[in-house]
Amino acid sequence: MANTDDNKLILRRLNTDVHSPCYLLHIRDVNLLLDCCMDLSNLSYFLPKHQLMSPGCSDLPNMWSGHEEGGMFTKIDDMNYISTDFKFCMLKLSEMSSIFWETIDVILVSNTRSILGLPFLFENTNFRGKVFATEPVVKFGKILIDDLLCELDQLFESEVNSGYSDAKVK
Repeated sequence: MANTDDNKLILRRLNTDVHSPCYLLHIRDVNLLLDCCMDLSNLSYFLPKHQLMSPGCSDLPNMWSGHEEGGMFTKIDDMNYISTDFKFCMLKLSEMSSIFWETIDVILVSNTRSILGLPFLFENTNFRGKVFATEPVVKFGKILIDDLLCELDQLFESEVNSGYSDAKVK
């Protein structure tokens, strides 16, 4: 008779967002992370580093008109925005700390949003396993990462050139 512990399958959902799936699957002695999506939705709560200055935008409220020096929040119309450098997140801190990253054997990437989370994982965790993805996901994911890095470079370059902030750019 087979030992039931050897055939145990455990599936654990690591986040609650249906658009950014992340599951931890334990089957036999293998731990698989199924996707590791980067959640970009929180970026909509941050003010951009510079305001578009085009004739088509002349009817928009001025972003910097009630901005207090050193304040963290700016109110525009009825919305409050965070006026600090924006942050990316993959999982909540409690979810991240509940995983022993060195025990993950494989990450299976099924979509391009999960590709965006990989640099974060490699930089901030002890993950040393293998990553598997389809060729189209890898190619399009590379385009997304390059585009995101280009946008970030332009924002920080604009910030330095405009004298908006004395923050050092790494």
